[in-house]
Amino acid sequence: RKNLEKLVDVYGRSPRLQELANLVLIMGSRDDLRELPKGQQRVINNVLHRIDLYDLYGKVAYPKHNPPDVADLYRLAKRLGGLFINPALTEPFGLTLLEAGATGLPIVATHDGGPRDIIANCKNGILVDPLDDAAIEAALLRMLTEPQQWQTWSQQGISGTRQHYSWRNHAERYLSDLDKILKESPVPDLAS
Repeated sequence: RKNLEKLVDVYGRSPRLQELANLVLIMGSRDDLRELPKGQQRVINNVLHRIDLYDLYGKVAYPKHNPPDVADLYRLAKRLGGLFINPALTEPFGLTLLEAGATGLPIVATHDGGPRDIIANCKNGILVDPLDDAAIEAALLRMLTEPQQWQTWSQQGISGTRQHYSWRNHAERYLSDLDKILKESPVPDLAS
């Protein structure tokens, strides 16, 4: 569902993408690939086969363990002018998009589910069809070659996540909605 194989295919077939950026794949933590569930083993093996097929050694990193502070990885990518991509076939919410956006990392994400709302609210990236290689490549290239727009997306990601997704704003909206419900609801019979 995370569509990482497609991402490696797009990157592997694009000399321009390889020239502009490296690819870091966060695929979960593992001590021994053989101990993972069969589905996860299959995905990781398929990704590794594609890295070999396209000879992407030195261009792709796939840490064995998730970094202890993923936000540090996002900040490093931002400092280097990179981006965050979530090419998942479906993404119910998109917490990783919020984490990346909060650090100022522009986003390319699937046009399905939560990413639609996040990008609409934060205006910090591009939505793509996760099955369209050309659309994915075009979005990645645009982000990597338009520095003014990259900067705009970066700034909007920071301000948008603060405005729409901070815990403080979430709690204030929740309390406001609760207050409205309490004011507009009739008094229960037991209370009279």
